[in-house]
Amino acid sequence: MAQHLTEENLAGYLPAIFPGAVFVHNRVVPETGTRLRPAYRCVEMRLVVEFDGPTHYTKPSVILKDDQYRRVFVEAGYEVVRIPYFVQLSTEVIARLFGTSRQFKQRYPHGFVGEKIVLPAEFCCLGVERFIADLDRFSFLRDEILRSLEQKRATLHDEQLVYPVNKKMFLKRLEKGCFFAS
Repeated sequence: MAQHLTEENLAGYLPAIFPGAVFVHNRVVPETGTRLRPAYRCVEMRLVVEFDGPTHYTKPSVILKDDQYRRVFVEAGYEVVRIPYFVQLSTEVIARLFGTSRQFKQRYPHGFVGEKIVLPAEFCCLGVERFIADLDRFSFLRDEILRSLEQKRATLHDEQLVYPVNKKMFLKRLEKGCFFAS
């Protein structure tokens, strides 16, 4: 099976999505007056692309910093695009994230695929909120992502290893749009 999207291999995909554009990786953005280093930045397009790996769902300090950093980059005139680790690049994802109609062959399935993937049961409260927001943002992939969780539950034989609360409560609250209210 092909490799899933990572911050590192995103470097090879960005030139295919934006031919001729130059993206710098992990470099300070001088116009912010800070030492913040986005994953990828294209000065000409005023675009920052961030890859949100598992720590962006499991560590509250990382989640809070992400929002701070986004504000700083936006104030400096950049558009910020975040890609969660459970979403893979495809023609449709690229169109929705970047507003471009590049054809792109998806190389890996969306969702929580792979033996060592971090599942929502391991997310902190802020990470669960981010995950819910990402399911809304990527509503066109929602069923596929939720199906991958159900496949994990079947494989692991325990919904507590997959969902942040029991599956029924998770899906009910997901539909209502309120996760932490009782």
